[in-house]
Amino acid sequence: MSNVSNRHTVELFESGKSEALSGQRLAKVGYKSTAKNPAKFPSICVSVPAIDTGYDFEQALGAGKFNAVIVEWLQGQQDSIVRTLYEAAGGKLSDVTDDQISIDACLNHYQTVQAGGRLTAEVLGNWFDSNVRDNLTVIVADKLGFDLSTQEQEDTVAKHVTVYRDILCLVAGNKTILEAKQRTAIDRMIELSGISAEDTMVKRIVEKVEEISRRKVSDILDI
Repeated sequence: MSNVSNRHTVELFESGKSEALSGQRLAKVGYKSTAKNPAKFPSICVSVPAIDTGYDFEQALGAGKFNAVIVEWLQGQQDSIVRTLYEAAGGKLSDVTDDQISIDACLNHYQTVQAGGRLTAEVLGNWFDSNVRDNLTVIVADKLGFDLSTQEQEDTVAKHVTVYRDILCLVAGNKTILEAKQRTAIDRMIELSGISAEDTMVKRIVEKVEEISRRKVSDILDI
């Protein structure tokens, strides 16, 4: 599937047949067809070198040590890069270079996606976990009269917090219609994050909520 140089051949993916070369991993870009919507492109795969665990993450990421979670994350970024290259080539990608899927390329790709990519439920959930969860946990616990001294209290508060997280993730939906109380909840989450209204991510969330607010049921149902 790939040669021994720094270029790796892209081939059509065949479930149960496509395999990575020895010492490498298989990066896959898959597309599914439905009765109404045929696949955008054929599914492809490319055998690429395994992640270099000798890379200096201390210097590049500030991480204390390399671990399996970082490897998995980098592999996901590589898959996303291959998808981007494939779609940019109009479904006619012939090869991928080491430079295109290097660790630095993965980091740059992630930053690019975060700054201008589509707001997915995963992106929104991660933003909530990083910027809202802790503050909201304290507020919910206070309203319930809990001091979080027991596992039962922690579980109860966590369920309430998850409800808010799920509301924020609704923003990612292409056919979502938000109720007034849900929009108010999202405004409150942004407030609790303590992040400036000029922040890129906050702006994107606000703009998407405004877009959703303009939707009509007829638009969602295509009638």
